[in-house]
Amino acid sequence: MKQIKVFSIAFILVFFYAMEGGAGNKLTETTAMIEPLADACASDMANLCWNIVPGDNRMLACLYSHSEKLSDRCEQSLSEASPKLKQAAAELAYAVEECAEDLNTLCSDVKPGNARFWECLDKNKAKMSPRCNDALKKVEYQ
Repeated sequence: MKQIKVFSIAFILVFFYAMEGGAGNKLTETTAMIEPLADACASDMANLCWNIVPGDNRMLACLYSHSEKLSDRCEQSLSEASPKLKQAAAELAYAVEECAEDLNTLCSDVKPGNARFWECLDKNKAKMSPRCNDALKKVEYQ
């Protein structure tokens, strides 16, 4: 049970850590949640995953494989942040779903990561579909 919980929390941590540097209030708030988590788990990542090159969920796989060895500080920080991060992940998934067509047409040449998709949508507000625009307003990404 602990492994599944840590896996889902670690996924959210890695996912949002990859999104760092984003545009909009919600992404800024999410980044502010991630920084203490990254700090709390830095020694775990350094000690348990020292040989892992971050990216493509490799750090996630490493944390998952060592979930029983995570420090109390890291585990507690992940547990405390989990509800907020899960909510932010759900909102992000909703926005991506609602904006999928816009992302494909307006941002097809944008490389994923560092919130470049959100920056692209922001630059193309005038061309954005009402569906996408409404979704972004609903989840406060604008």
